[in-house]
Amino acid sequence: MICRFWLRAIVLACTIVAVSSAQETHGYIGGRVTDPQGAPIAGCPVTVMNIDTGAPTHVSTNDSGYYEANLLLPGNTR
Repeated sequence: MICRFWLRAIVLACTIVAVSSAQETHGYIGGRVTDPQGAPIAGCPVTVMNIDTGAPTHVSTNDSGYYEANLLLPGNTR
């Protein structure tokens, strides 16, 4: 009886840890930079600014003109 109690307690604890670690508090902004004719612009600097904290995130476009700003903290951006 006691073993069954501890087994259930351990399974419950592992489930709670697995569920709570799956929550994410970071954001992502991505896009593509092109010229007026629609051609991609490679190596273009892009800055994402958190206007709540003033913290900038600097990234550059790849060869296809795409950029990704990952692991952004919650807040307002521009």
